[in-house]
Amino acid sequence: LSLSLSLSLSLSLSLSLSLSLSLSLSLSLSLSLSLSLSLAFRCCQMETQKLIVLPTILLLITANMKEPMKDMVADAAASSNPLFPAMFVFGDSLLDPGNNVLLASASSALPRFLSSPNHPPYGRDLPSHLPTGRYSNGLLLSDILARHMDLPYPPPYLSKKDNFTKGTSFAFGGAVIFNIRRKFQTPRIDFYNEVSYFKDFQEELSTSMGEDGASELILKSLFLIWIGSNDYLVNYYSNPFGQGFAQKRYTAIEFRETLISLYRQQIVRLYGMGARKFALVSLPPIGCTPVILLLFSRSDSTTCIDVVNEEVKNYNALLLKMSKELQGAYPSAQFTYLDAYDHSLKFIQDPKAFGFKDSLHPCCALGPYGGVPICSTSINSICDDASQYVYWDFAHPTESAFSLAANWFLQGSPPDVQPFNLQQLSAL
Repeated sequence: LSLSLSLSLSLSLSLSLSLSLSLSLSLSLSLSLSLSLSLAFRCCQMETQKLIVLPTILLLITANMKEPMKDMVADAAASSNPLFPAMFVFGDSLLDPGNNVLLASASSALPRFLSSPNHPPYGRDLPSHLPTGRYSNGLLLSDILARHMDLPYPPPYLSKKDNFTKGTSFAFGGAVIFNIRRKFQTPRIDFYNEVSYFKDFQEELSTSMGEDGASELILKSLFLIWIGSNDYLVNYYSNPFGQGFAQKRYTAIEFRETLISLYRQQIVRLYGMGARKFALVSLPPIGCTPVILLLFSRSDSTTCIDVVNEEVKNYNALLLKMSKELQGAYPSAQFTYLDAYDHSLKFIQDPKAFGFKDSLHPCCALGPYGGVPICSTSINSICDDASQYVYWDFAHPTESAFSLAANWFLQGSPPDVQPFNLQQLSAL
């Protein structure tokens, strides 16, 4: 979440205490969200003390951001016989272990204090109970997959650790496939940039391991890709009162076809650099995220936003088609499609069957649906047990939700994985 915030407070000390917010947000979720919100809260919706503390948001979180990010995740014990020799990760905040925070620290861009996961309560359920730059209460999907595959957790590429030979993550919070808002987005990271980072890494690897050793490692490694949520959440559905930025320029069909075309280009680039084992993760049901419920709902509904989810399904159908086409075009490679939509929708629609108490409201909540894109111990209402929630904050899942997805992707069968799961992919 990268956020430029402008507040106008209108407080009446009667029972109809109201707050008028005008937010222009660049949201890092899978997200870099540009929103214009006009929200009216009565005192029954927010505690008076939270209204009073809002003007001090910048002071409180800026103070927290003065501390550098600490990588306090207890790493998985790497096995001598892992499922893959390494895992290389590409995507947005759903997979970002800290690149976005490191990029912000190194740049001269304006502070993005509210968007950064480098302050409590992020990371509270990690062994260290400290934020590490992950957009969750604990581990991410890529961390959990790595643990099951006997690999270390993929470190952020920008951490520049000495040894990335077991894998690293090139995912950045806020990353998109199509950087349509390049002039306005900070930082300006897209899928192309992430693949370019990998190209730099490949050259570094060849220097340290030799060209043959580097080529062999890349050939057998898993390339996990989960990106595209921001393209819809930020660029397409960011304005509930009119057309989003991309909607003014593209029809729904044109937009998703453009996304798939750009996505394919980056897969082909990775193939040209020696990658051969690809896992392409579909978009989740974005229409169920708390921030979308906040943007589009007109009442205290408990259902997802169908118009958003329908377009996500249309995009996912094209992604699956592309995966099959790539398999035909590049028979020396293996491509599998991992469905993050249908199974996620199952536990959102029937949370109790999967051990959840709440599937639409987040653990770290603020405002209607808990969808205001802020998560801070100074401001938010925070649950005691995040494992009972699907969503950690306004847009990101809990470690428990990620764990369910990891199990499907590792051991599932069609149509959850098409044509094979990750265990099967490792044997090919």
